Amino acid sequence: MLSFPADEGPVGGEGFWGGDAPDYLGDVAVSTDSAHAQAIEAGHTFEREVDELVMHGVLHLCGYDHETDRGKMNRLELKLRRKLLTK
Repeated sequence: MLSFPADEGPVGGEGFWGGDAPDYLGDVAVSTDSAHAQAIEAGHTFEREVDELVMHGVLHLCGYDHETDRGKMNRLELKLRRKLLTK
């Protein structure tokens, strides 16, 4: 998964929660071959893997960075997965 922010760059480094979201954050690209392999490894469907990858990419476009935020993005991503992807 790759995310490509719009020209403005990410929204504030902490996400846009509590503020106005721009109309266009950027693009998220997902390798279907990688998503398929990761889905098999994780034991869930291809569709679920794509959903998770897109969610991860959108969080990056919102300014989150799991490499520098001491787990903040990961905690939010897990919360969103439980809320939006649990069937």
